[in-house]
Amino acid sequence: LFSPIFKGLKFKTLSIGGGTPSLMDKEALERLISNIYNYFQFENEGEKSIEFNPFTTTKTKLETLDKFGFNKLSIGVQSLSKQVLKEIKREYQTIEKVREVISEFKKTKIGYINVDLLLGLKNDTPKEFLYTFEEICKMKPNLICVYPIKTNEEYIDKRYSNLQEFLDFYYPLFDEVTKEIPKLAKKYGYKTFEDPSKLSYVHPFDASLEEQPERKIKFVYSNFKIEQYSNFSLGYYSESCINNEIRYIYVNKEFPSTMFLKNFSTEKERFTYMVNKFLPNYSKVKFITHSIYEDFNISRKEYKKRFGKDITEEFPYAIKALTYLKKISIDKNKIQFNISTEKEVYEYLLFFVGRENIK
Repeated sequence: LFSPIFKGLKFKTLSIGGGTPSLMDKEALERLISNIYNYFQFENEGEKSIEFNPFTTTKTKLETLDKFGFNKLSIGVQSLSKQVLKEIKREYQTIEKVREVISEFKKTKIGYINVDLLLGLKNDTPKEFLYTFEEICKMKPNLICVYPIKTNEEYIDKRYSNLQEFLDFYYPLFDEVTKEIPKLAKKYGYKTFEDPSKLSYVHPFDASLEEQPERKIKFVYSNFKIEQYSNFSLGYYSESCINNEIRYIYVNKEFPSTMFLKNFSTEKERFTYMVNKFLPNYSKVKFITHSIYEDFNISRKEYKKRFGKDITEEFPYAIKALTYLKKISIDKNKIQFNISTEKEVYEYLLFFVGRENIK
């Protein structure tokens, strides 16, 4: 269906995400990847990643990924806590199996393994989550990525009496865990964030192994980074895009928003491709958003280098309004925001994604 549209375009990156691909046997996995390569073109120097569940990962499947040039494996562990695994119906997952999979992976040529953990699942505690994090550190994957939980009304209604009960559970858990993770990470040779107060309650954060071979990859796609490339993705709620032009997201028709907990129906008729053109100022607003979250300021020099104009010329209304409200200070190098908490970021960003970005 889509291959004629993309004829002549080389995707920088390929990602096959949650669903989970490792449920397929070796033959089905080979058939899927062969068809992708037959219909679409990919840069040799881009990241080719796939997500596996530890329980359905086998040596022969890892060898298949090797054969097709995959250079990153993501394992969705989520938790090693028995009480949490029971809540998410993963009683079958054991620490021994996770350890075995990571050990087998290290015998392949793929070269890079990422373990995903989920923070904020019901029944979790700081002690249990930090136990999970430490045990994964001992297994020495290249990257440990922690995803704060995303929720919707249905999720809250099923597990809590109201939203406030969830928040009373989640915020203290998040604050306690992120305060301790840097110490644990350092103990096992990982580098991570320096200031927990700058972390977002919804933004992923990671710990990267300090002593590891350099990745010989030019293109790595992430929704959360400034740089964007044309990316090909498969999986529920996966996002494919042509850089700064258009994106395709495979969504449930009833729950199209990717900002909330995903609804994984197996009924194909409930899913469709949501197609959006990027707004003219998309990459500029993304740069501004990323800068504020990272450092609470925007570099005027870096903005002009990227986009050819000074930010004060491109967003005069936002700059004027925030100056009037005494929310920013400006010098020739940067725009500094008077922010002390993450929640304030949303209010300030509205000035940049408002009237000037709606065209």
